[in-house]
Amino acid sequence: MTAMAEIVFRPARDEFAYTFGGRMPVAHVRSGDLLQVVTEDCFGGLVRGPADLPSQVCRMPYLNPVSGPFFVEDAEPGDTLAVHLISIEPSRDWGVSATFRRVRAGRRVRRVSRIRGWRVTGADICDAEASRS
Repeated sequence: MTAMAEIVFRPARDEFAYTFGGRMPVAHVRSGDLLQVVTEDCFGGLVRGPADLPSQVCRMPYLNPVSGPFFVEDAEPGDTLAVHLISIEPSRDWGVSATFRRVRAGRRVRRVSRIRGWRVTGADICDAEASRS
């Protein structure tokens, strides 16, 4: 029996993928290995506050970065893989959500973005909002 390996995958900014599939594995694992994976938020870490509207700081297709894929060496076609999540920990003490909307007024397209952010400090959650056309 092979000993369980502990593998940490912490990709550099240029090692993220922006698609599901069609990419070579970034690491090989075996059944029973412990894999710690670090990833970015959906904006790739570019939205850092209310002034950073996603429609201005983010560029397509660089949204929703993906860490992986990982090749399971002892898996065979038809196998069912069970993944046990031990923990999910945020990378930062704050979070952000945003909406994008395109408004067509005549022949002109206007981008409207709204961003809402949260910072967690102890038991308090501070709320900030920005909106810009």
